[in-house]
Amino acid sequence: MLSVNTNLGALQALSAYNSAASQLAAAERRVSTGLAVASTRDDGAAFSIAQRMRAQAGAWDTVAQSLSRAQSIDDVAAAGAGQISDTLNEIQTQALRLTDETLGVSSQASILANIQQLVQQIDQTAQAASFGGVDLLVPIVDPTVPLAAPSGGPSPNLDFSTPMDGRPGLIEADFWLYNAPPSNGGTLTVTGVQSDATYTLAGAPLPGEKSLDWGDLPYGDWTDFTAQNPAIVSFDLTANRYPAPSPASYGASVAQLDLVPFRTNVAVTESPDGGSEPLYYHPMTSAWLGLSDVASMSTDQLLSTISAAISEANANAERIGSQQSLLARQLIQAGAMQDAITTGVGNLVDANLAQESAKLQADQARQQLALSSLSIANATPQMLLGLFR
Repeated sequence: MLSVNTNLGALQALSAYNSAASQLAAAERRVSTGLAVASTRDDGAAFSIAQRMRAQAGAWDTVAQSLSRAQSIDDVAAAGAGQISDTLNEIQTQALRLTDETLGVSSQASILANIQQLVQQIDQTAQAASFGGVDLLVPIVDPTVPLAAPSGGPSPNLDFSTPMDGRPGLIEADFWLYNAPPSNGGTLTVTGVQSDATYTLAGAPLPGEKSLDWGDLPYGDWTDFTAQNPAIVSFDLTANRYPAPSPASYGASVAQLDLVPFRTNVAVTESPDGGSEPLYYHPMTSAWLGLSDVASMSTDQLLSTISAAISEANANAERIGSQQSLLARQLIQAGAMQDAITTGVGNLVDANLAQESAKLQADQARQQLALSSLSIANATPQMLLGLFR
């Protein structure tokens, strides 16, 4: 039935036109952005997944940047370690010349002065091996850590152990000894440090007390910061009573017990979840290698010290090389993960431009046809007027 009130053909043509226009706009958006899913209105689920994957790719990019910085730090340290090793070899060559008894005093003094200059060169090289403010060849001391110790006293037998966090360093031990003989106040046995030993203590005249500042006890493996150190250090202090007159109170108490730890590593981000990889310090300064006082050493002592320093320097260079290899593998892994995730995001949201180009042309044709149909349908009321002429 034909009607001027309801033009079904025009309504259908208008619907087709609007549909073609909507599809054409979507095709134009996909072609211009290169994305099939550019927002939540395209595909909410796919867009949400893509956003999470993009965050993962960004996290892996951060990991790669962190590993690249760590690799640069290690590369600079490796170069410094190589130069220090060469310098130590030169020092050994110079020290061997001192064994020649035919050399005059002036010649020996000249050789020793040259050795001292080479020792200074070691420190200059170690100090210069820095990247981004991190220098793996220079020892760094972390804040002092109080160690667990019994309070009160004095006690004739002071036997206790203190837990350690594993970081190597210096234990500062300070005791008070009360009313003990000056010549044989007691004995102190320390275990768990680098050189376990038993010491004889000297007291003070009666009545009296004496502070025993035991100085610094080296703890942990200073040649290898990756080593596992003892979990506890034990102190066994036995005090003797002053013989005459016999005091009512005698013995020892702990005045101070601290650890001055060395910084063993800096953390390097190795995974998007915040996991870290330790980048270890390998100190190689002259003092650390035992060469800070070469002028006072005999020739035999000097040769022995240099030999030990060369061994430690070469071991450190090897450890730095192992770190370099590990970082290189981790950097490759980070890059592979980032590429895989980026490819996955592309597979999920990228548009197929060849298909979109064909769709664009088809949608343009459909829009034009719908417009033509709408024009024809709008002419129907004029046709109805002809029936009444």
